[in-house]
Amino acid sequence: MRIYSFNQLSRSRKKCERSQVMKTFFLIVLWVSYCSGFQFEDCGGAQKTLFIEDLDLTPSPFTVPGNLKMSARVRVSKPVPAKTVVDIKMIRILNIVGQKFNLTIPCIKNLGSCKLAACDMLKEHMNRVCSLWPEGKPCECPIAAGVYEGKGLNFPLPDFGPLLSQLAAGDYHLEMRARDLQTDVEIGCMRISMSIKSISRKY
Repeated sequence: MRIYSFNQLSRSRKKCERSQVMKTFFLIVLWVSYCSGFQFEDCGGAQKTLFIEDLDLTPSPFTVPGNLKMSARVRVSKPVPAKTVVDIKMIRILNIVGQKFNLTIPCIKNLGSCKLAACDMLKEHMNRVCSLWPEGKPCECPIAAGVYEGKGLNFPLPDFGPLLSQLAAGDYHLEMRARDLQTDVEIGCMRISMSIKSISRKY
């Protein structure tokens, strides 16, 4: 049986501790890398009829100006009433001297924290989102029950100009709640965490 001296055991223990530190550091890096990208959550309650089963937005972080590609799968268990509104809350995460602050983005030209009619949103983006509709179902309001899914839907992100694009760059939280105005029942909810970066261009 091999006998180890105190110094050998001490060096072995320190080596093991360094190995554990490196493993922990590596796991933290992986966690931060994952959390800094796009994430979504279906936050609907017990009465929801909209189920966000899958959502992917690329590239991550989003770039302005640029193109956003979306893949999604949404299950609608009951028809979406024609008088459905979507309450959107958009928050910018500010990091000032190591402290994080939430800044609610106001609604400007239907961008930001807005309350929008679901049917108006469908009409505005009909040429892009109708590819999600199952074959044989009309792309119209009210939205019928069924499974809506598609890949590679393209949404161009606006060019705000060099100054505003730089100001828009950062981390955001987005919450969208769909509510039936007739019954005042929330039928669906989705939360998104995302990052936006600006692309420098010559103007």
